Amino acid sequence: MRPALLVLAFVTAVLLAACGGGGSNKDTPATTGPLVGSGAKLKVVATTTQIGDFTRNIAGDHIELTTLVQPNQDPHTLELSKEQTDRVKAANLVLRNGLGLDAFVDKAIDAKKQRVIDLSTLVDTQPRRTEKTVIDPHYWFDVQNAITMADGIEKALAAADPDNAGAYTTNAAAYRQKLADLNEEMFRLAAGVPPSCRHLITNHDALGYFGSSFTYEIEANVIPSLSTKDGATGKDIAAAVEKAQRFHVSVVFAEASSDSKLIEEVARQAGVRVVYGIYTDSLGPPGSDGATYIDAMLSDGRKIAEAIKTCHE
Repeated sequence: MRPALLVLAFVTAVLLAACGGGGSNKDTPATTGPLVGSGAKLKVVATTTQIGDFTRNIAGDHIELTTLVQPNQDPHTLELSKEQTDRVKAANLVLRNGLGLDAFVDKAIDAKKQRVIDLSTLVDTQPRRTEKTVIDPHYWFDVQNAITMADGIEKALAAADPDNAGAYTTNAAAYRQKLADLNEEMFRLAAGVPPSCRHLITNHDALGYFGSSFTYEIEANVIPSLSTKDGATGKDIAAAVEKAQRFHVSVVFAEASSDSKLIEEVARQAGVRVVYGIYTDSLGPPGSDGATYIDAMLSDGRKIAEAIKTCHE
């Protein structure tokens, strides 16, 4: 009977682990308890500039915030410094983008010491087809997703630091209204562009949610990938040039966080101009027109709409 009992015990343990270890993709971060005592400041790490900006708007001065990606930095190629790694290890709470965009943080996280909230599990994501179908990690370009991210951050902060939960709730409510106003303005900007002019060509495949939210067609990316580190070939450049000519685009768009040489070569071969400073993978520096998420979205919306609304002239 002893072998049978061992087998039964093993099966029972496996079943219990399966029930306790898994989680729904829509788990809420509010189900967990405090991470700091009364009077202590919560140490929070945000992996991206967008998440850092959301967190700053909701938390204010109540937390000690570290944002890993810097303004105009490409997260796809980021490697953490020792100081950044130490900040992650010292954090109580890590708020991350997920879906591979912030894989740079994986080795620094100790799940036994930090609470990690993957915001991609809370939002509506969409696939993008390149060589294979993958989930697009640039989901903040859908403002409704940004609102959901703010909700998740509010809940995570309130659960981890209940002493300041009231402030987080108040700040989050005000910020959600600003995001709702942003969404209305983005639709207004897009509405000024004739449907036949809504064809975009950019550095890499970062504007999928922007396109689907505001009805722009992403016709080509010089780097036909969700990550800039995949690079581009002569064939990729030729394909982007062909699309520019086929759809009679007059401009192509260079991202602020990426090298512009490839998109400039497409523009040269296609005989079109380049519009610079589109904020994609990261926000801009303080004082720029993309210093915050709202600023960056409005800057992108205005630059794109202004550049292509007269495509037939």
